[in-house]
Amino acid sequence: MTHNKSEPNKPTKPRKRRNVARASSQQQLINDLKDQSVPMGAKAEKLAASNSFTSKQDASHLDEPLFADKFSLEHIIVQRISPQEDNARFLPIATTLGDADKIAAATDCVVCDKGILENRLAKDHPRYAEVDAEIAEIISLSRSIKREGLIHPITVWRQTTSSYPILAGHRRYYAVLFLYGHLVSIRIKIYLKKPKRPQVIRFMENNLRQDTSFYDTLRSYEFAITELSPELPADLPPIERLKRVMEFLGVGKTTYYRLNKLLNYKSILEPLLAANVGNQTELYNKVIELEKTAPNEVDAQLTQWVNDVLSGAVDISVEAPEQETPSSRPAPKKAKRTSGRVRKHYSIPKLPVSNPEPIKQLVSRGFASIDCGVDWDALDYGDVTKVQEALEVAIQKLVEQSKDKNSM
Repeated sequence: MTHNKSEPNKPTKPRKRRNVARASSQQQLINDLKDQSVPMGAKAEKLAASNSFTSKQDASHLDEPLFADKFSLEHIIVQRISPQEDNARFLPIATTLGDADKIAAATDCVVCDKGILENRLAKDHPRYAEVDAEIAEIISLSRSIKREGLIHPITVWRQTTSSYPILAGHRRYYAVLFLYGHLVSIRIKIYLKKPKRPQVIRFMENNLRQDTSFYDTLRSYEFAITELSPELPADLPPIERLKRVMEFLGVGKTTYYRLNKLLNYKSILEPLLAANVGNQTELYNKVIELEKTAPNEVDAQLTQWVNDVLSGAVDISVEAPEQETPSSRPAPKKAKRTSGRVRKHYSIPKLPVSNPEPIKQLVSRGFASIDCGVDWDALDYGDVTKVQEALEVAIQKLVEQSKDKNSM
């Protein structure tokens, strides 16, 4: 009789759960860029196709502006780009669009079109001297752009499909307009929406540039501080205000205090600033001096000083000197090598305090009476080394004589 042995119960394998990878914020950002036809490198393509961005740690910072602000690089006709009056680099450009009649008739403005860049403001206009200096810089920049191209694209934001206000790059825009006119298409950086703090972006860019005049920096700072006013309430403690401005604008303490101080007197100093007369340090030091010596008459005395400078009665430096480049800077002169430090003083060798007799003899007797083998009459007293050697010989002789005397 056969017995069917029942097989022991086999453990059942748990069913595998199918995991569907969800696109992370960063992966979604890459997909968005692909949808906008933005060229991507091979590495970015590989990362986009993998699950490299699925960890929470990688996605934790994606709400920060560096990652969250979406932009693209596209070719746009220059005519659709619009300068902004609230930018320190803004020039009152006439809208001529290449029309010869409009160019000829334009007055009390700046004419900027293909092959023409002229300051037609009245000579008594408060910005006349400043605009003159700005035009010279734009023409110089245009030569660089013609030779090298735009290294840093003009940055704008898309207001409409035909309007792109400038965020950063006003001088580059004017230089391109001067070179090629309104109807060329250039590559620019486009934010898909207006940044939260455009004035902060403009100040940070201008402050990093060495060729920005102090007047432009001060006006840009003023615009940025106005934009930050919700973050800087009147009852905010000074230290906290300093910390917030440094955090938002990336400036140091010295720059913060100087810009704030001079901003308080901007209306008085404006004629000097517009003419690029006086640098930041000179103007700041003058204000501090008057606040200390005449605290109740700062405005009046500062106004008088500005008038004296403009009339030539007081001479101060011209701001924004030409920047030196490594090629234009003269090579440093090589110092002549010497055998050692040139002596400027005679020095007496150290004498032991335990035996004061030598120094006593040195003081009470003349060196000429010391029989030490030195011809004091023939000694060249202009040769410091030889005189020093003679003194050492004479002093050593005194030390020996003192020892002989003590041993007797």
